[in-house]
Amino acid sequence: MQKSLEEFKGEIALSPYYQSEDIRAKIDDLLRKNASLECHLGKDSTIKERVNAKIKQERIFELIKDLDLEYYKIIIPDHDLS
Repeated sequence: MQKSLEEFKGEIALSPYYQSEDIRAKIDDLLRKNASLECHLGKDSTIKERVNAKIKQERIFELIKDLDLEYYKIIIPDHDLS
């Protein structure tokens, strides 16, 4: 189910990403690393390379979640929070 604009605005207001330059810089760096992982995978990537990228990506998402749970929920809305 899609969130209303008001719910989305409320989440943004709670997010340290939008309130702290330090948190924003750390998360942006993690997102750049994730983008690099994604762009280095291709149809010729081995299963091992794909698995290693997925493991690194999950670690990046965990670090983002630790820095800012609200921002994490915005960018990864269907990710398991357990």
